[in-house]
Amino acid sequence: ALEALRYRWAAMNPCTADQSEGEEYLGSEALDPALADRFAVIVEVGDWDELAEEDRRRVADPAGEGALADDGGELKRLLEKWQRAFDLRLESCSDALIDYVTAAVTALREGGIRISPRRARLLARTLLAAEIVTGRLTEKVYLSILRCSLPHRAWGEAPDDGKIRAAHRLAWDASNLEGHEKWVHSFHLERRLDLKAKLLIDSCPTRDAGTLAIEQFLAQAPKERAAAFALAVFPAAVAGKLPIGAEAVNDLGRAATGLLTVEGELKWQERLDQKNTRHPQMPAVSKLLGQLVGARRDRARQLLYWCVLNDCVPKQPAVLEAEFNACVSVVAEAGA
Repeated sequence: ALEALRYRWAAMNPCTADQSEGEEYLGSEALDPALADRFAVIVEVGDWDELAEEDRRRVADPAGEGALADDGGELKRLLEKWQRAFDLRLESCSDALIDYVTAAVTALREGGIRISPRRARLLARTLLAAEIVTGRLTEKVYLSILRCSLPHRAWGEAPDDGKIRAAHRLAWDASNLEGHEKWVHSFHLERRLDLKAKLLIDSCPTRDAGTLAIEQFLAQAPKERAAAFALAVFPAAVAGKLPIGAEAVNDLGRAATGLLTVEGELKWQERLDQKNTRHPQMPAVSKLLGQLVGARRDRARQLLYWCVLNDCVPKQPAVLEAEFNACVSVVAEAGA
């Protein structure tokens, strides 16, 4: 036990998942992801090409060899002051900061950059600490901290910076919007179809907000997800049970109508040595339908046959069907 431990630091040479090109640090091993995830902040130190001319001269100055910094104890005093403020603020962290963290982590995970629940809390603690040190947090500081809070570099998989910027922009907007715009943003942040339906039924502030959310979702979502959502909620929309305007009802109708009666012709190629093959997407669809019964099977057949005809069967059709069925249940349970 390290009873007096206050801070932990580590340093390592750059590692990559594949060190076959360029300079290799043979003694630098990628960290286990579980270990790397324990460090709150991962700072990548700039190499020579990334330094300003003034900093290059300071690095090259031989007088710096062995020199120790001495600020007369100022940093120590500040750290003690900041630590006291941090302990007090932990119980009253702002909703905007937490909104940013939850939105950023959700967006990163959807972009293929896995963030652990532990990392979400570490990110929030780091942002809170930075707010205390700087007095206020700007968008630039939020983005910088988000980048430095991702441990992936330590195991050799630097995440795509474009995805980080996109997640930051989405999260920044989510934490700064107010009123109806904030609800619409929350609707789009929610990935699962059934939870989208629940948000729409339980907390939509106005018909205008509901209409905008539906129109944007149908325009931007992958067509198989838009179709599943439309088919699940369209009957309730027609019955006037959803907080949306006539425009959104019409949009849902256009998206759902093609699924109510599915008819079309499938074409696929066979090799010369093959005969009587099936459409490549049908085996997985048929297997899934064979596991379902009753009305759920009927609804799933409409959705999945439509997906086959429109060449948009997802890699995991069972996941889409489960969300679709849950979405139908949400609408039914709400009396809609």
